[in-house]
Amino acid sequence: MDNQTIVKLSNCIRVLALDAVANAKSGHLGMVLGMADIMTVLYSEFLIFNPLDAKWSERDRVIISNGHGSIMLYALLYLTGYPDISIDDIKRFRKIHSKTAGHPEYGLLQAIETTTGPLGQGIANAVGMAIAAKMQNKNNKIYCTVGDGCLMEGISYESTSLAGHLKLNNLIVIFDNNSITIDGTTSLSTSENISQRFLSINWNVITIDGHNIDEIRQSFKEAQNSLEPTIIIATTIIGFGSLKYQNTPTAHGNVFEKEEMEAIKKYFQFDSKEFEIPKSLLNIWRTAWKKNKKLYKKNLPQILNEDLSDFFNKMRQEAYHSIKDNSTRKMLGKILNQCYLKIPQLIGGSADLSDSTCVKTEICKDISFEDFSGNFINYGVREHSMAGIMNGIALFGGFIPLSSTFLVFSDYMKPAIRMAAIMKQKVIFIFSHDSIGVGEDGPTHQAVEQLSGLNAIPNLLVMRPCSEAEVIDSIEIAVTFNQPSAILCSRQNIKQNFAKELIEIKNYTKLGAYFIVKESFAKCVIIASGSEIEIGFAVCEGLKKYNIQANLVSMPCCKLFDLQSIEYQNEILGRTNNLLKIGIEAGSAQNMAKYLDYEDLFFGVNDFGHSANAREVFEYFNLTAESIVNKIIYNVV
Repeated sequence: MDNQTIVKLSNCIRVLALDAVANAKSGHLGMVLGMADIMTVLYSEFLIFNPLDAKWSERDRVIISNGHGSIMLYALLYLTGYPDISIDDIKRFRKIHSKTAGHPEYGLLQAIETTTGPLGQGIANAVGMAIAAKMQNKNNKIYCTVGDGCLMEGISYESTSLAGHLKLNNLIVIFDNNSITIDGTTSLSTSENISQRFLSINWNVITIDGHNIDEIRQSFKEAQNSLEPTIIIATTIIGFGSLKYQNTPTAHGNVFEKEEMEAIKKYFQFDSKEFEIPKSLLNIWRTAWKKNKKLYKKNLPQILNEDLSDFFNKMRQEAYHSIKDNSTRKMLGKILNQCYLKIPQLIGGSADLSDSTCVKTEICKDISFEDFSGNFINYGVREHSMAGIMNGIALFGGFIPLSSTFLVFSDYMKPAIRMAAIMKQKVIFIFSHDSIGVGEDGPTHQAVEQLSGLNAIPNLLVMRPCSEAEVIDSIEIAVTFNQPSAILCSRQNIKQNFAKELIEIKNYTKLGAYFIVKESFAKCVIIASGSEIEIGFAVCEGLKKYNIQANLVSMPCCKLFDLQSIEYQNEILGRTNNLLKIGIEAGSAQNMAKYLDYEDLFFGVNDFGHSANAREVFEYFNLTAESIVNKIIYNVV
């Protein structure tokens, strides 16, 4: 296509963006005006896609990591003819219940590959997609646009470093290098040489003028045949076409006045009505995908996942007949060893802690730049990008990614965990060392507030098992429910003397909470999870010496419990019989607070931990059966 036509097509993106932002009285024009030429060359000459089959498995992926420029993506999807977006959707940009939200939201339009907005998340997703394509031996290219903000965020370094190590030559990043952020020029906060940074982590680096069509075209040609991931550093003008605001922070996210909007349109030689693209140009856009027509083959129907209930039931039976004291992290490793064999879609990984978290078993085979046929990813000490990359692997399709680190380090991962929850992606976060029971490593490594923090994230199933049966339950839920899960495991051994109390073999964790001990004349109900079930059981036994019966409830998953009937919840919580409730959790009170009333008791941790062995730390916080029994006697008798 001749360069003059490319420029005219680019201007279609620009004027649609101008009209949409003006109509919404909100939006970000600067990036769109600056990147339109690059995206036009990509879509018209290089991108493999078919708007009539948005989920075609052989398509290239386009990720707008700098998601504030979402209107650019919406304009491209409309112009290229995706049937689920109309001009009315462009007009409804940033309106409530619109498909064209302020930032791209996965699921609102079929061609939106991932939800972006928090800067840097998209590039981590793109790395995950590139890994998934390699693992499936596919030829898909993953294109990702980024801005200065994405590259300043630490997650971008973590993820691109791993991409360089794995030589992901199917990954092409387009850097909108306009040297402007919201507060001013980038010189306010950075003097980094982006070219040298990416060269140092084994990337192919191409530098171009982002408004020179020949240079743009040549950069994409070179990237197609690179042996390494490629970053195209495109020098662009933010707010290009606005003689008043281009190259200023105002261009980033401010709505220009009507006169300036009209001046920009005039600059681009557009005199059509609002939201109107000349038919001659729209026809060219609508045929852009046909360059791929010979490549297109309809997706083969996917094989439905087999029913795994018998597999998990058999493991529960085996666990019941071989009960022994152990940490739940080691129980998890034993179960995962079987799961990796039975569920080949399961892809393990760790942030340099696989021995401690027990997720890497004898079945696992590392992936490497030489061989992507394995089922385990060594993420290195990169927790944040690990979570973001997992989201990309899940979004690409075909895999269930699983990763692991210590629970206290979930704080490094929260933004990406939140994105998984927003998109309801089936990713599994394994967190071991889940409490003050970590022991000698002290307060920096002892989780206190993390359980409550994770439970506060909507759509995230947080499970804290106390036994091998509950570990099996948790993994079954994680691989069968269509949402992200976090499984929290203990470092220390948990006495399993309570495990024989359950006669029926079933997935109790699906109930969220259930009776381990249920007495006919209970005066109180003890609610706990994980390693504190051991304490709770000892409390029940201790109370018997004072002729006080107590029910013991295991609550491995609050969210699943909240889905049960009010009648079931009242029975479990002792509200039916007006029982005193006692919460025991080696963490902050927020997680269990909603289940306890003013007169009830909570035994937990109201401060950070201490450096000592687990027994001493539990004693320091009065998390012992003896201490709890004494308090209960005072309140019951």
